[in-house]
Order: sequence, then C-alpha cells, then structure tokens
Amino acid sequence: MINALSNEAYRTEWRKVEPILNDPKHPLRRQAYLLPRTLEELRRKRSGFYEIEEGDSVFANGLADYAHSLLAGWHAQWGGGPPAALPEQAEHLSKLYRESENSGKIITTSLHPVKPLDPKEPDASVISSETGGGITIRGRQTFGSEALFADELLVFLQESGEDAPSTVVLLPASSDGLTLQSYPSLTAGVTAWFESTFVPWERVIVFRSKEGVARLLTDPSAQLLADYQWVARQLEALELVIGTAFALAEHKGLHTELHIQGDLGELIQELETLRALLHASEIGAATWDNGIILPASVPLAAAKKAGGLYYKRAIDVLQRIAGSVIADSPALSSSGERETLLQLVLKLAGSEAAFRRKQHEVYAFGDPIRQAAAFYLHYPTHRLRKRYEQFWAAASSGQTVPQEEQTFV
Repeated sequence: MINALSNEAYRTEWRKVEPILNDPKHPLRRQAYLLPRTLEELRRKRSGFYEIEEGDSVFANGLADYAHSLLAGWHAQWGGGPPAALPEQAEHLSKLYRESENSGKIITTSLHPVKPLDPKEPDASVISSETGGGITIRGRQTFGSEALFADELLVFLQESGEDAPSTVVLLPASSDGLTLQSYPSLTAGVTAWFESTFVPWERVIVFRSKEGVARLLTDPSAQLLADYQWVARQLEALELVIGTAFALAEHKGLHTELHIQGDLGELIQELETLRALLHASEIGAATWDNGIILPASVPLAAAKKAGGLYYKRAIDVLQRIAGSVIADSPALSSSGERETLLQLVLKLAGSEAAFRRKQHEVYAFGDPIRQAAAFYLHYPTHRLRKRYEQFWAAASSGQTVPQEEQTFV
C-alpha cells in the first residue's frame, strides 16, 4: 500500500515516469534484464533507469539498476542450480528472475538495514516467525523514493546480533502488511513498514545464512554487472556537476582566477580518470563460462571506490565557486538563463536533496576507508611482489628488468 497518492511531489514524479510505468515492454524495462553477451550489449547497460529525464527523477540514485543487475547476475551464475555454498532456497533464483523478466517488473533495493518496528526494542528480531509456508517480517526500512513506483523490493534482512545480512527476499510491493510511507519531499525517501508481512518460501532467496548472502554479494560474476552500472551512473552525475561548476565560474567571472582554474583542472583530471577506469574495465571485459560478458574487476573496483569521493569533491568545488551567490539571489523561481543556472546550482549543491545525494554517493556501500581496505585485501598483489622480486634479481645479475604485459582482471 502507498500513502503518497495525494502528495503533489508524487504526482509530479509520476508524470515523469508514466511512460515507463504504463508500458511493461518499455525499452528501459527490457534493458534492465539484459544479460550482455557482446561488448556492445555491455555498453548498452551504462545508462539504465538513470536516463529518465536525463537523471532528474527518483531513479537517479541507481538502486533500481543495481537491484536488477544483482538479480540478473545471480540468475546467470546459478540459474542451473545453486552450488553447495548457497542454501537450498537459492533454487528459486531462476524462477523469480524469469517471472520478473517476463512481466517487465521494476525492482529496487535498499542498502539500509531493516530495523525493528518499535525503536524501544532495538534487539527485537525482524523475522518474527517461521512456518511451513514461509516467514513473517516485522520491521521498518528506508528506501529511495523510486520504491513508490516499483513492483518488487529486494530486501536484505540482518537480525539482532548479526553484523551482516543473512536473509534475502524478493517481495511484491503490493504485499499485505507492507506500507510505503512517503514525505512531502521525495528527496527524503520513503519508509517501508513491514507489519507482519508474510513472505512465502518461493520468494525467499537465502534464509539465515550469512555465508550464502556474502556469496551473492561478492561473487564476481554476480556483482560486476551491478557495479558497472553504478560507476557509469556516477560518471554521468559527475559530468553534470563539473559542467555546472564551469558555467558558474564563467558566469561569475572567476574562470580567470588561478586558484579556480586549479580546482577546475583537478576536477577534469578526476573526471577523465573515472572515465578511463570505466573504459579499462570494458577493454578487459571477458566472457565467463555462462556466456555472459563482464567487465574487468580491478579497474572497476578502483572506479567504484573513486566515484563517490570524486563526486564529493566536485560538490565542494561547486559550493566554493558559488560563494554567497545563492543567498544574494532570492528570486530563483523567476525565469531567465541566469536564474536557471542558479536554480541548478542550488539543486546540486545547496539543498536538502543535494546533501542527501552527496552522502548517498560517498557512503552507499559503507565507510570509504573500509572500502579501501577491502580493495587492498582483494587486489592481486602478487603482481606487484613479482615486479619487486624481478627488480632485485635483475639488479643482482646486472640484467634488465623484464617488462610484463599489463592485463586487467
């Protein structure tokens, strides 16, 4: 149930996405389920739902694309049956994927934990009961506002005392006991209230297995496509912020100032670095045993780690260039080129939505320091150690250090 139908912001957003909602075979819906088998098909996955209104819709947060790509990756990897490392419930993956694909359903997910319904009972279990027919969920979870237009929610459940999710379900948004509560501004997201929401076993992908969920979220063949779309979306968002910074600097006559030129030059460097990393992941793309072509993991992981930090820096530079221009321009609702530019600056860098967006881009997958540590732990450091050993071996013998051809994995 959705309690936002009388919300003006909801109706405005509905008009933006109406063509897609009314057409189950809309190209963006079909593309969401595309499993690329050629490099051209992989590159088609770049845009996703982000292209709605050129990134100016509730789908711009990337979570719907991420959810579709995760489910598609799981199906591609384990559609023929889950390995021993996954619980028996994972056998539902292929069936759920095919049902959603055939109906063109829009799916989204949340990276926030499901919390107990009552804040006074923080240790209450979010899975209140287990029966022969399924499980019952009692809790609340924050979603992006795109959940108001989704057909299904991919929900990760982390129970009291756990440090990671152990249960995954794919839940229809129309399920009994599920209410999506919106707020006057859709930038605040929505709260999903699971009030004794029943989930049949056929919609439970993993049940009470941290190892099983970790496998779903870390197996390269299941994760790379989702990360690829995430990075491609961040590249588009970064281009908009940097382009706005350039326009504002010229508008204020600051583009001739050395310190501003330095800031803008560094933004260009970061933008092109992110673009190059994404391109490198495509150059190193390989076809896996299941016939799906996936991007190279190392440059993609570097891009995913850098994207959020680059976005934050771009916003900081835009705010520095803006200075007091927003406070000095009260008539932002009037028409004209100047006001339109200032409205965009306010939207990107000076509003509640801007703050939430920056936090989302930087912290969606946790603390950047922990992300960097994880990158180090999974990086193929044997290559660097080999180069070190070759250097000293060659130095000792007076030979030239052999050059190793660079590859991406």
